[in-house]
Amino acid sequence: MLKSHIAPIIGAFVICVAAVPAQATTDASAEVAATLYDASATQAALAKTYDTNLRARQAQIVTLRKQLSAERAKRSELSDNGRARLTELTAAEESLVAQLAERDRAYAQSIAIFRRGVTDIASTPEGLKALARFNSGDEAGALAILDKLAASNDAARAKRDAIESAVEKRRIAMLAFEAQWRGKLSTADVIARFEAVVALDSNVSTDWSVLGSLYAQANRLPDGLHAAREAQRLAQDDSERLMALDLLANSLLLHGDIAEEGKVLDEAVAIARRRAGANPADVQAQVGLAISLGNLGSYMREQGHAADAGLKIGEALQIAGSLLQAHPKYDLFSQLSELGLAGGELYRTLGHYAEARNIYELFLTAHRALITTDPSNGIAVLQFERTLLDSSRTVKLQGDLAAAKSVAEEALSIARRQLQTEPGNMLKQLIVTQALEILSDIELSRGKLTDARKDADEAVAIFGPTAKSNSGNLMVQAQMADLEYYRGRVMLAQGDIADALDDFRRAAATMQQLIESGPGTGDFVSEFIQILTDFAKATAAKGDLVGARTSYQQALKVAQKLIAVDPANIEWQRNQWIALDGLARLTDSGVTWKQVIALMEPFEAKGMLSAEDRTMLDASRKQEEVRP
Repeated sequence: MLKSHIAPIIGAFVICVAAVPAQATTDASAEVAATLYDASATQAALAKTYDTNLRARQAQIVTLRKQLSAERAKRSELSDNGRARLTELTAAEESLVAQLAERDRAYAQSIAIFRRGVTDIASTPEGLKALARFNSGDEAGALAILDKLAASNDAARAKRDAIESAVEKRRIAMLAFEAQWRGKLSTADVIARFEAVVALDSNVSTDWSVLGSLYAQANRLPDGLHAAREAQRLAQDDSERLMALDLLANSLLLHGDIAEEGKVLDEAVAIARRRAGANPADVQAQVGLAISLGNLGSYMREQGHAADAGLKIGEALQIAGSLLQAHPKYDLFSQLSELGLAGGELYRTLGHYAEARNIYELFLTAHRALITTDPSNGIAVLQFERTLLDSSRTVKLQGDLAAAKSVAEEALSIARRQLQTEPGNMLKQLIVTQALEILSDIELSRGKLTDARKDADEAVAIFGPTAKSNSGNLMVQAQMADLEYYRGRVMLAQGDIADALDDFRRAAATMQQLIESGPGTGDFVSEFIQILTDFAKATAAKGDLVGARTSYQQALKVAQKLIAVDPANIEWQRNQWIALDGLARLTDSGVTWKQVIALMEPFEAKGMLSAEDRTMLDASRKQEEVRP
């Protein structure tokens, strides 16, 4: 249930640093130039332009770096030719950065600030050594050196204003933040760095935005909500406001405040639309509008307003399509990944499984290319995992269980490696447990009950401690309820009725509490219905037919209320069919197989049934022949 809106934080993050030193050595100039070229801001700006001269300069840099790397592998010191190549490389990197700055005023401002900070680091022998290690991939070693420098500098300027200390710590914290996404530092380490920054200077919106995203990963949800509100309060421009609102909406979802989440998403769309309208040629402004529309559309779909959701997501996909056609680069796919997930989910809700699968495949291709180019890109890996999971769900609905299993196993394999680096990271726990849940459900459909139980038990074991430590947070408990429900389904299939009923009771109680605590979402109500129908099935298996009928009738009543809100939602229609199917199996329920068939056939005619829906309809027809 956790949404991931962290990528915009990296793209919009501004690095604040100290003043420029008077002079730099040749080696320092080379390291500074390399750092500026490799900076996230430079790579993002480069991805937005397709000037042939810049692309030629980029190719020159790649070639020179390869040549220097080859020589350094053979020699401890560069030859005269090597020094000449290093000088040429430095000039090429500086030239590319300068050309980008001439074209993009926002980039020029941010890279100028970054340059001052990097140059300041390189102004001492220790700092230069740290910068060289950072550029070579040893982020942890570089940060260790910088920590020592920061500590000694703090002692030397004890009487200076605290803001100056925050400037230096913010610069180092940003490097740590990038290292964390490369898998080189833990979330807790980076949180500590940014908490030190805001303790000295609490008035920078982007500091709080980064902290909010880190708190969510670290399972510190109240702190995350506080950070999101601070980011919103301190935002200085539309870019910072959108970043803060995106984070705030996610934090509100985690706290179960669905009504305020909707208001925040509405506000974000209004700001993004104004910004995009004022800057029609600005690719990032258009991307921001597409993302905000997609987020609002997803929210509307969850609330049971598929038609309105379709309008928002449709507009977002139209914007994205135009952008991708004009700029067919994988970096843009990464920025629009959340929209791809929203579009696929909407198609799935409407029973258009092939269209949903096409969207997922499009984004999976882009994510694979990004990860192949940069395996340490943590954001691309996360987006890839989430897209794989949604793709697996869709493939299962189409009936290809072997392919669905293969996709889910790929996601799980990647997610396990990510979780091993940081077992307490809630975001990484969610990806692993969702993959296990999907695999368990697939194995259940394949009749592989032992494997299904193993996956379900592991998912509960992984997320159980997180749920226990957040006993008062209903959204975290809802995720736990989801895992227990799926485990209960496997237990029921295994004939372990008593334990299955226990899991169903706990899951139902949590979902009901979540629904009653506020407006809730249609998706939560839908899951509550599913739990009720499986609880009824287990009750019937125990021999309590009266209790089973009561639970089926309760599920049917709630399902029909949902359908009245959004009759186009195939998932909600499915809840009604399953409840009626259960009642039709009870001879004294008053429900006939003919009723079940009559409700399902219009959707069959439209091609909206899943593979399991078609199996249920075929079985209903056979039953109708025996007992109408």
